[in-house]
Amino acid sequence: MMTLLLSATAGALVTPPARSLHVAAWQGAAVTADVPANVARVATEVAAAGREGVEVLLFPEMFLHGYDATEEQLRELALTQDSPELKQVAEAAAGAGVCVGVPYAERDGEALFNSMAVFDATGELVCNYRKVNLWGDWEQGLFQRGAPGSFEPFELATASGEAVTCGCLICYDIEFPEPSRALALQGAELLLVPTALGEGDVEMATPLNVVPTRALENHVHIIYSNLEGGADAAERPGQSGVPSSSMRILAFQLALDTARTRLSATLDLDGYGGAVARNPYLTDFAQRFAAGHYDALLLPPTGGRSPVTDERPRRRARLAGCLDAAGEDVGGRPDAGSRAEERRVQEFLRGLPKPTRLSYGESEAQHVELFTPADTERLLASVDEDGGAGGALPTVVIVHGGFFKDKWSARNTQTASLVPFLLERGLAAGLVERGMPGGTYPGPEEDVTAALAAVAARPEVDASRMVVLGHSAGATLAIAADEGDAIERYLEGPPSTEAARERYAAASLPTALTTPTLLVTGKDDPDVPPQLVTDYAARCEQDAAASGDADAAGVSLLEIPLAGHYDVVTADATPWLSVWQKALEAEHALVQKTTELLARHAGWSVPPRAADYGVTRERGFLPKVDPVASLLPLAEGAADPTGEAAALFRAWEAAAAGLPGLLAARNVRTVVSELPTTPAPSVWIAALQGDERRLERAYSLLSFLSHSFVWGEEPTATALPRQLAVPWCAVAEETPLKRRPVLTYASFNLFNWRRIDPAAPVALGNTARSLNFLGGQDEEWFSAVHVAIEARAGEAVVAAAEAQRLSVGLATPAEAVGGRGGPASPARYARDVLGLLGTAAESIEACVAILRRMGERCDPYIYHQAMPPEGLVYEGVAPASRTDGAAGADDGGEAVWRTERYFGETGAQSSVVPALDAALGIGMSEDELLPYLLAMREYMPPEHAAFIDALERGPRLREAVRRANDYALTAAYDRCVSALVAFRKLHFELAFTYVRQWDSRKDDEIQGTGGTPFMPYLRKHRRTTHEALIDARTRGGADEGAAAAA
Repeated sequence: MMTLLLSATAGALVTPPARSLHVAAWQGAAVTADVPANVARVATEVAAAGREGVEVLLFPEMFLHGYDATEEQLRELALTQDSPELKQVAEAAAGAGVCVGVPYAERDGEALFNSMAVFDATGELVCNYRKVNLWGDWEQGLFQRGAPGSFEPFELATASGEAVTCGCLICYDIEFPEPSRALALQGAELLLVPTALGEGDVEMATPLNVVPTRALENHVHIIYSNLEGGADAAERPGQSGVPSSSMRILAFQLALDTARTRLSATLDLDGYGGAVARNPYLTDFAQRFAAGHYDALLLPPTGGRSPVTDERPRRRARLAGCLDAAGEDVGGRPDAGSRAEERRVQEFLRGLPKPTRLSYGESEAQHVELFTPADTERLLASVDEDGGAGGALPTVVIVHGGFFKDKWSARNTQTASLVPFLLERGLAAGLVERGMPGGTYPGPEEDVTAALAAVAARPEVDASRMVVLGHSAGATLAIAADEGDAIERYLEGPPSTEAARERYAAASLPTALTTPTLLVTGKDDPDVPPQLVTDYAARCEQDAAASGDADAAGVSLLEIPLAGHYDVVTADATPWLSVWQKALEAEHALVQKTTELLARHAGWSVPPRAADYGVTRERGFLPKVDPVASLLPLAEGAADPTGEAAALFRAWEAAAAGLPGLLAARNVRTVVSELPTTPAPSVWIAALQGDERRLERAYSLLSFLSHSFVWGEEPTATALPRQLAVPWCAVAEETPLKRRPVLTYASFNLFNWRRIDPAAPVALGNTARSLNFLGGQDEEWFSAVHVAIEARAGEAVVAAAEAQRLSVGLATPAEAVGGRGGPASPARYARDVLGLLGTAAESIEACVAILRRMGERCDPYIYHQAMPPEGLVYEGVAPASRTDGAAGADDGGEAVWRTERYFGETGAQSSVVPALDAALGIGMSEDELLPYLLAMREYMPPEHAAFIDALERGPRLREAVRRANDYALTAAYDRCVSALVAFRKLHFELAFTYVRQWDSRKDDEIQGTGGTPFMPYLRKHRRTTHEALIDARTRGGADEGAAAAA
């Protein structure tokens, strides 16, 4: 359970980049038994990779000799570690500033090894790994195995000065779970795995299933590089890849794809938090190992117990991270003390300014670590307004959990992940260490009270805007409910006596709270039953109502589906973002004010993070969870005591399902007129409240039914009946959706699809529409293309937004950027921005390829668009209090209708291109079309429009790239712009094919579904985008046709 005591929150700061690494796997064929030719190829590829910003490049197994070389050839041509050929590879690595892994046949005396040499960016040989698990009779008969202890990680220094902990395996090694696990337990972040995989069902399973699973279960990234082609009959099929720690395959290539030989990807080295929180494999393994559950792993495989048993506990403890290399006990804390846990904590806190240590008691353990942004002094000197105490920071104080056991500390994966998250948003963060984490009542309560007082007394802390965030035991510190043996341990026994019961009562949380409180629970929490949280929230509400105290603080409850115990407080996890958004809603006015103060007084721009607005790499602006296919059955716990809501929803679903037939028969209005009159909104909206997916479904249902009613028969209807108008306006305007009662791009596309294969990603060919007008292939394909573009553009939008955020560091000293301190430099920023722009460009180019497929199954002749009428009457709906609505007449003093004019559904309501324009700094020209473009944002989901607005207020990426005067950066930026030009050019061509060619009027007389002359608009913005190219040679030498081919 987690309690947020919400007194305030704050705005955002610009921060240096998280640790990232641009890597590549080379895929292709070696020249058999021609070492000089293969060394030359390595040098060429390393130089090319360096020019593209690659930091680590891996070649396939036995590349310098060719895996198909004969035993005789290998014995003759095998190299030693100091051979001239490897020195040439070292020189190539140093010259390009690229770390290189190059496999070869190694000679050591008379022995041969299947080896890999790894050189860092300076050309130093940092690892020479010898394959341990040799495959088949040929390898086992020719090579010696690597020695015991081969699975040891090493530090690999890149050209930027960043160090990454790596481990090496070769081919068959990774098909065993133990080598990867051994490296991960010792702190490896990245595994380099060359292979010479052949063809076959088992072989196909290795790159597609085994390798990504190793990444997931060990929280590591992997570069997997295979040969392609070969000299013998067994062709090498390629299938190289770069799976991330979340099992997401960042790059993959089959042999049939010959367009690339290098598969590149950018690894998020600090992005482990979400994966660790969801699946804490390593810490759980350490606990089970230390407890003896895996003793069989310490025994000989022939079976039988080892006669020497005294060593097993020490070996268990060493693997669990409880002993150091010398075998000395480091605390016996396999959770907080394990190497893996410590490394995760270090990753989160790397580069942050050194915290201030605040003591609040006599014990050394009684302290708070107070972290503040690196630019705190400038903030305190610049911001002195009425948003709180002058010149002081809003602060979040974090109280860790741990089931009242002393093995947990303030520095753990969850709490550490929140520190940079909060500093990046302009807040101070305090980690409370209790004097005795496993102490008994009332000691921990007294510790936390004293700790909060110590934090509030600090001059840099605004005590009036202080938030206390507690997790699990840290959120309650006392609770009169059964939580295994934790409560009895905390309260020194069960409530079996009167004195003990009084002690339980004294330790119980109060229900009359004086501080605004947000209670959060994951609905799938296996450790603390969610009912404990919901029951407590209900008791608080009941007591507040019974007291009649107007000053009683409100208690809010947030229940997060599919969330567990830890991900609600892990910064990279989706549930935490739900918590953060809820906190922002509670204090929105203060957040907005603080942000404005930062921008006005400190001169700081406030670049947004896509995740804060629900935008993801995998799906972009599409919902993170698939839309529901029906309003029925109602969600568990939905309020519908009379069954009226279910009956109403059933009628809507049936009418919408029959629309294709009703529209073909031109009989839709008869059916709609027979729909039941909606009961009071309080009845049926209550059955949907708190379930945004079902609210979206209701909005889409009513949108499709209403537009079918208007356009489905002749003449066009100018009024909507009460059965549609009343619920449509209610669900659009009186719920959290905050939309307009008109069919929008969001209801037509973003929330109107289902996956055909639920296990496969959202992509063209794997989605079908949930609702249709006429249905059929053309309508389905038209929408499927849009949905696929939305999903594929997610990577571009997130990367471009991150590039904008980091652009402030291109020419700015690291210490002036805020958030993290440390050795970040303009060169480091340039490298990361370069990689992000490359990612964005690839994503936009993929969207162009998807859009190009529109004509495959959507016939221009069949395609049809219709504009809304000049004014649509909403019967039974009160007059709107908006400037664009004309109020209707009254009936007995009660408003019975209103008239509104809205824009129709249009691609201009998609957030993708406006977000990319804003992030890349492609401005909108001041002309008659600007008000229309801005008006389209009012039809987007509010969080999407807010994201675009925040991007427009952020740093000017284009100007930052231009001032950097870096050829590679300029080329990467112009590649993004050229891809956008290509997208807009193709969009213009499709608009002509599908709409313009069927109309004999002039361009400025033809209106699209948005109600504007779309052809001049599309033409103008294609030209404006082209003018954003930085390099004059690109802008002047490439016409738009050439840009389209980019």
